[in-house]
Amino acid sequence: MKSNNWFVVSTITLLLALIFAMPSGAISSNIIESEIEGAYGFRFENLMFESDYITFAIVNMTDENVKFSASMLFVDIKGRVVAEIELLPRRIAANSKSSYKSFFMKGSGEAAKRSDKILWRPRVSK
Repeated sequence: MKSNNWFVVSTITLLLALIFAMPSGAISSNIIESEIEGAYGFRFENLMFESDYITFAIVNMTDENVKFSASMLFVDIKGRVVAEIELLPRRIAANSKSSYKSFFMKGSGEAAKRSDKILWRPRVSK
């Protein structure tokens, strides 16, 4: 009987340790691609984090050639910006995508991974 109790307690302890070891936020596992809030017809995909930069693609799903630029803010659960990148203006053809490699102006890939959401400040012009 004691060995069964030991097994149950050990299993519960292990599960609790794994649950509490999970990072809060963990944006990298939750958001790999999504629509860009504030820029109808645009989305990002293939988001990959490195220590001092990220790579991803911006997809223009509209029928117009545009110039796209944006600020990308990584925000924690308390609403603090923990990482930030700036996308310089770039032409993106209609119904196509453009790949980016952007370095962090603030924070790092690790901080961005732990964030809870991404806030976009897009700027789109013809």
